[in-house]
Amino acid sequence: MVRPPVSVGAGQIGGSVVRFGSVGSSSGACKLFILALLAALPALATPLDKLQDSFGGTTINSALWTASQTAGTASESGATLNLAPNANTGLASILVSSASTYSMTGSQAAVRVSRVPSNAGSVDTQFSVFLDSNNYVQWFYESGILYAFKQVGGLRTQLLSLTYSATNHAWWRIRESDGQLKWETSADGAVYTIQAAVNTSTLFSMSGLRVNFSSRPTTRDSPVPGKPRSRT
Repeated sequence: MVRPPVSVGAGQIGGSVVRFGSVGSSSGACKLFILALLAALPALATPLDKLQDSFGGTTINSALWTASQTAGTASESGATLNLAPNANTGLASILVSSASTYSMTGSQAAVRVSRVPSNAGSVDTQFSVFLDSNNYVQWFYESGILYAFKQVGGLRTQLLSLTYSATNHAWWRIRESDGQLKWETSADGAVYTIQAAVNTSTLFSMSGLRVNFSSRPTTRDSPVPGKPRSRT
């Protein structure tokens, strides 16, 4: 028995009107129709919490991260990511950035910090969720103080500063939920304390974001720079 063609009208997918013609009984036509539907669907951004790395290998996973190293080294060992600026130079700059981009909406980025630089070395450590150089949110450690920053449209704002505790601030997290972005700390990675929060609408796009780890000296000569260690 030959089935009559099925007539399909206009449909709306992802805000765009897609018009379909008649589809007959041919399997080839059905496949083309299905492919057209799939092509019309918007791509879904990967949530940021899908980026996970135990840093349990011996080299940084190039599928997940890109590394830039000037007068210092970025390495992976002992289940940690290690950023080590060279001593006695103000030129050191180390950056490890996620290779892909992610969505922060309803998601989070968390890191366990097992060691921070020596207070004597004047070296900072930064954990950022980054759209571009003018737009990012950040945990920032320097000389015994842990700061929360946001930068929107090139304007950098300090939200708080904490006297750093290796016990109470072992985990740093930046999380988006219920229309707010929150800077949080934890001793165990399970129970978090909200340290600062802003409305997400006052920031920037929550899509197309990267996670950055970086370390650099804040003075010209840093005789004891130390080595920050972290793990997502």
